[in-house]
Amino acid sequence: MSLTLSSKKVAKVTYDFAVNGGAESTISLEGYLPANVLVTGVWIREVTNVTGASATIKLVCGSTDITAALTGTDIVTGAATLISSATAVYVSTAGQLKVTIASGSGVTAGKLEYFVEYVDNN
Repeated sequence: MSLTLSSKKVAKVTYDFAVNGGAESTISLEGYLPANVLVTGVWIREVTNVTGASATIKLVCGSTDITAALTGTDIVTGAATLISSATAVYVSTAGQLKVTIASGSGVTAGKLEYFVEYVDNN
């Protein structure tokens, strides 16, 4: 039996309507996850209010959903909110972190910071 020590790391990415736009689409952010990592937690902080008719936003890496779809009303402005799930998310393929905007007419304002905690076994 062998023991391999893994370390937790955090990737921070920002979605900013003023920079990235808010159309219903998948928008690339400045950040990535390496292959074969286990996402153990995601914190989200609304820097400025995210608004849009009924837009939902989720964080993805490649074809893997990192978070569930959230609306602006699901997030507390100024606070870092832990987005929890019953299980961790395994990301098998390295990829750029992106937000997917759906449902409604898109986002019309706002800025979010995501803090993605993951275990890197590479």
